[in-house]
This record gives sequence, C-alpha cells and structure tokens, in this order.
Amino acid sequence: MAAKAQDESLPVKAVYSIFNQAPHAFFTLAKNDISEMADMEGKKVATSPFTSSNAFLPLVLKENGMAEDAVNLTKADPGALGPMLMSGSTDAIIAWVTNIALFADQAEATGNELVVLPWSDAGLELYSSSVVASERFLSERPDVAKRFMRAFDKSLKFTSENPRKAAEALHSMVPEVDMDVVTAQIGDTMELIMNEVSERDGVGALTEERVALTWDWVSQAEKLGHDALDPEAIIDRTLIEAL
Repeated sequence: MAAKAQDESLPVKAVYSIFNQAPHAFFTLAKNDISEMADMEGKKVATSPFTSSNAFLPLVLKENGMAEDAVNLTKADPGALGPMLMSGSTDAIIAWVTNIALFADQAEATGNELVVLPWSDAGLELYSSSVVASERFLSERPDVAKRFMRAFDKSLKFTSENPRKAAEALHSMVPEVDMDVVTAQIGDTMELIMNEVSERDGVGALTEERVALTWDWVSQAEKLGHDALDPEAIIDRTLIEAL
C-alpha cells in the first residue's frame, strides 16, 4: 500500500490475505509486572532495526493513551532480543506472535514465564502478510495463477488441520529445527490466519471494509495523506473468487 501510494505505476496487486490480524506484540516476563498495555509506560523496550512493527509502535501507544515516546526504545540484532529479555537487559521486546513458542522455550530454560501482549488486542486491526502478484502474471498466465492459489489455499488449510505433519515436513528439509517448537510456532501462526475474521469473511478474503481499515493504519504509520491511495486500486479478488 505504501509503495503504491508513492508510485502509482507499481504493477502489483494483493490477491489473497494470509495474516488477517496484526502479528506484532510486546513480549515480557511475568516478573516484570507488565500485564497490560498501560504498564509499558516508561519501560525499556528492545526491537530489531528493520521490523515493520516499528512503524506501528507510535500509533499503538497513542491508541492506548500513551505518548509516542512513552517507552525507551533500543534497536538490537534480532537474534539478541531473546537473550536481552531473559537476562534482564530490557523490560520487554517487540516481535511477532509467530515467535511465541521460541521465546517461551527460552523463558522456561532460564526459569522465567513469558507474557505476550498482542497489538491486535490493543486496537491494531488490519490485514498483514498477503499474497501479491504482478499484474503481468495475472494477465498473461491466469490459469497458472489460479492453480497456484488453489494449492496455496489447500496447503494453509492442511497445515491448520495437521500442524505436526507440517512440522515433520519442515524438519525433513531443515533437520536442525526443534519439532516441538516448530509445531507450537505453527499453532501460533495459524491464529493469525484461522480466527474470527476468517470465520466471518473466509480464509484469504480481502474485504472492502478491512482493506480500507488497513489503509487507515498504513497511511498514518507511513505519514502519507489518506487520499494518496484508493486502497481498492491495489486489490484483485479474481483468484479468491476462483477458489
């Protein structure tokens, strides 16, 4: 959306929603006495330099009655976030809920209890990860695009229903991954895909109302004028309708 708003000629369309909820969250430890968003006021928070979460942080704080600079933010290597939290070098970290199992495992290993505050529970309602396609591909190879989307849609539903089998398939390709952690990560990830939104609108749906809501957040996060983009201009529902 942000790219299209700044370059109307960008020849891509969003064709299928993967995460229909925001994946961003604060991660902390029970011993830090942070149980709700308001408790983040004045806390030390570590984040990775290039995560998309950083763009939405000021808006989430504002949405919850805090100043945009209410937390003391430090940027660190993504691999250092977990150790920083467990060692007490920071009160909280910013990461995606897809990593709950990973950080919970680290917390348990250090005698701690993980606490997660998802931003989707704090007012951040929007589409996140989606399948995008080039307009040329959609125009020149529509049948291939439809077959791909049918396979992708089927794979998501299979993974949701068979998380252990999906973890085994991943383990066969990447033997060093921990099967239990991966199975749990799949479960956490699926909550961004299969939830009350997908029950209401359908898996992969890109409804006009939620697309508009997403643009509201993105335009604010990227400091773009709200009229810089008609969000419907970047949507192609042909493949969803062909499922």
